[in-house]
Amino acid sequence: MGLRWKVYCILFFFIQGITTSLKSQPLKQAQNGQHWVDSILSSMTIEQKIGQLLMIASYSNKNESYYNDVDALIRYNHIGGLVFFQGSPVKQVELTNRYQQIAQTPLLVAMDAEWGLAMRLDSIISFPKQMTLGAVTDNRLIYNYAAEIARQCRLLGVHINFAPVLDVNNNPDNPVINVRSYGEIAESVAEKGIAFIQGLQDNRIMAVGKHFPGHGDTDTDSHTSLPIIKHNISRLDSIELVPFKNAIDKGINGIMVGHLNIPAMEDKVNWPASLSDKIITNTLRQKMHFEELIFTDAMNMRGVRSILPPGRAELEAFKAGCDIILMPLNVTAVISEFKNALKTNEITIQNINEKVERVLWAKYNVGLNQRKIINPESIVNKLNKNVEIINSEIYENAITLVHNKGSLIPFHLIDTTRFASLIINDGADPKCKEILDNYAVMDHFFITRGNKSEKKYESLLQDLSKYEVVIISLYDLSNQASRNYNISKSDISFIKRLDELTEVVLVIYGIPYSLNNFMDIDYLICAYEDNQYVRSVVPQLLFGALPFKGKLPVSIDKTIPSGSGIITQSMGRLGFTFPERKRFNMDYLSLIDKIITEAIQEQATPGCQVLIAKNGSVVFNRSYGYQTYDSLIEINNNSLYDLASVTKVAGSIQALMMLYDKDLIDLDKKISYYLPELKQTNKKNIIIRDLLTHQAGLQPYYPFWIQTLNNRNHEVKYYNNSPTAFYSIEVTSELYVTPILKDTIWNWILNTDLLEKENPKKSFTYKYSDMGFYIIQKLIEKITDMPLDQFLYNYLYEPLNIKNLTYLPKNSYNEVNIVPSGIDKIFRKGKIRGNVHDEIAAIYGGVAGHAGLFSNAYELAKIMQMNLQHGSYGGVKYFQPATINKFTIRQYKRNRRGLGWDKPQIIGDEYNPASFYASENSYGHSGFTGCYVWVDPQFELLYIFLSNRTYPDVDNRKLIDQEVRKRIQTVIYSSILNYKQ
Repeated sequence: MGLRWKVYCILFFFIQGITTSLKSQPLKQAQNGQHWVDSILSSMTIEQKIGQLLMIASYSNKNESYYNDVDALIRYNHIGGLVFFQGSPVKQVELTNRYQQIAQTPLLVAMDAEWGLAMRLDSIISFPKQMTLGAVTDNRLIYNYAAEIARQCRLLGVHINFAPVLDVNNNPDNPVINVRSYGEIAESVAEKGIAFIQGLQDNRIMAVGKHFPGHGDTDTDSHTSLPIIKHNISRLDSIELVPFKNAIDKGINGIMVGHLNIPAMEDKVNWPASLSDKIITNTLRQKMHFEELIFTDAMNMRGVRSILPPGRAELEAFKAGCDIILMPLNVTAVISEFKNALKTNEITIQNINEKVERVLWAKYNVGLNQRKIINPESIVNKLNKNVEIINSEIYENAITLVHNKGSLIPFHLIDTTRFASLIINDGADPKCKEILDNYAVMDHFFITRGNKSEKKYESLLQDLSKYEVVIISLYDLSNQASRNYNISKSDISFIKRLDELTEVVLVIYGIPYSLNNFMDIDYLICAYEDNQYVRSVVPQLLFGALPFKGKLPVSIDKTIPSGSGIITQSMGRLGFTFPERKRFNMDYLSLIDKIITEAIQEQATPGCQVLIAKNGSVVFNRSYGYQTYDSLIEINNNSLYDLASVTKVAGSIQALMMLYDKDLIDLDKKISYYLPELKQTNKKNIIIRDLLTHQAGLQPYYPFWIQTLNNRNHEVKYYNNSPTAFYSIEVTSELYVTPILKDTIWNWILNTDLLEKENPKKSFTYKYSDMGFYIIQKLIEKITDMPLDQFLYNYLYEPLNIKNLTYLPKNSYNEVNIVPSGIDKIFRKGKIRGNVHDEIAAIYGGVAGHAGLFSNAYELAKIMQMNLQHGSYGGVKYFQPATINKFTIRQYKRNRRGLGWDKPQIIGDEYNPASFYASENSYGHSGFTGCYVWVDPQFELLYIFLSNRTYPDVDNRKLIDQEVRKRIQTVIYSSILNYKQ
């Protein structure tokens, strides 16, 4: 037994929490292990001992006849282990339990799972390839990656992972290692390999490094023939052997020897390393002091089976120093060959006992001294549980910006920039399109591999040359240099011709060696792989929601060496990720679906949108239900809702903050200072700060619109059923109003009574009122000398690239996508869709300080995230942080309000507008139609709920009375506070 195996055993059981005396308990466990190993070994026949040195291939996608054959090999040939390949997780668990029950000595179960179990099994999400990991600079991510693979292995009853690949891939034409390597720099391969090894072994899975002494610098596949490595010892020692030396120093449990011919290390002509005692015993065991398990590569590969017949090849591998023979072609022939060799003293029983003891210690250390049944229940869900989190984080850190002339990337979104995207070798990509569209107005083109033609490329050239920036995504690449990575000459020609006409940003969704075709492209990105995660991450990197961090693991040419990669900074745009990445407990977060389902069933609202963003990323953006209860039009994430009073904080307050930021208003001045027409009214002494905190004594609600009706009929001096020069403002498509009425209402506002003071000597008490924002709109328009909506579009919404947060949505959007807000039987006399719900805002032409904005959740989130980020978004500072703070803090002790913003409950309040978990410095607002937004800087959290609870009846208070929005908010906080790693 090797010393390191004994030490490993002691540490393993100590770490598992078997506590008592620090000095005695680990030693006792080692003694127990020795007793188990000795008792098993002493009871074995020679056939059983030989069988322990063999691991056969096993598949879980075969028939019962095949499984019976495996049963027989276990029962009668006493094989020591199985290497599972293709099949399904459920069937593999079933077979593992079956085979372990048959085995007299428990079986070591292994898998070749370099990038996770999906490498071999269906239904499992694949992890990134090793070359992608090579681009990651934070090796902690690789450790986490391997730890997750270890968790998957344990769930399946697997003890050994034949990984990591420690080959240094310094030959671009390598057909077999290729993306399975971490790269071409030996030290980097070593560092990343060690991170992977520790991730496995710290989590009780044996790591096996391969393919010793190094399979990286070959252009031959050992599966089909015997590769020759022609380098001298000095070169091998300084490059190929470096990762293996480091892995051994760090305690790797196993090494796999490749079927490689290395003349500098073995004198025999065309003799594989896997059969070489000079390479295995002299070098690996003696010079490199490796004491753990040595495995052959699969003995059914042509690189070895063409050298010797079955049985003899396995014996030579044993003699050379290998402990475990993988996948022998003929188990019976192997056992026979070994027994004959014992008779002729070609090998000794001591040789066999030494190796069997090492195998048994491995079995003991992985817990095979106690037989366990593997639980197949929900196995696929359990296996896939954390993969998305690991994957998204790795791709975010790996994707590499190779060329960036003039620092175009990340895009700064100049208003005049016209963007297009082109997908080559694939159809339209809905997910990538959706994310790109979230960041910029973009036209989309694609050309599939099946419809390529010179005529098609010429047409695309004409169309795309009209755009300032074209993002080209090159999909469906291969890893084979011999096929130029599946990139055609027409692809290359087209991309280069287009690059001469406009700015081309080329994203290669494949192996970095393929970049060599495009070294003259000014904006070049290597995405390494093509899957849903990469396609989601790339747009976020391009637009600065995420920074580029990756470094090339291999050289492209002399000008782009390994380690190249341009690092960028985040521009503070909203990204997209999984809730678990931001430490949400999904058991809690899943309750949102239940709350909303119940709300819809009870007709609290026909449908809704819910968005959650944390730490700068959207983690939840879902739509539920329908626009109306007849279930004709389903809600989607692009559906626009009437925000009602959320307009105050998404529109008017944003405009006011801009004015305050420029010293154009003083919050402690009287409003009449800016609006002289108030000086002759009872509102002359109102302070702006009091107006914004709803303690200016204004009436809470005054239905001025009723004064424009006569017995429920519209006064003809104000209204007409069709537009004319006089009746020019649309209330609905069948009702138009004269602009004169807006001035009339303003005069009515000036003449309204103020509330009675509780104490004449003190200020007015808090009383929520829309009327203050009628006045605020006047203030903004007076100072800016432009309509409120135009000011917001020019100075905030357009710079933020906000497309779907808008007044007057019917001017730009199909009504079908605008959610109706109600049925008005008195004033509008019909369904309200696309026109603002609030009556005064409607008379104002749809643009008012208190109502009028429509939005989906994501576009509204941009405004709120900018506020959460202290006034900055997309690399642009819109407000000073002090301004955000000034407006969002509580202004008075006995009034919970900020400046325009609502705040959490204070002592004395009967109502709390937010969850009791919301922090003191959080802020938000709600809207009459059922909308709600809340920002919590302490949690870096944003929550948006959009609904039309007022459809069809404005008196429907179920959403409010059942506190649906607040209950969802409490679930969100609970999910954060109860997160478990």
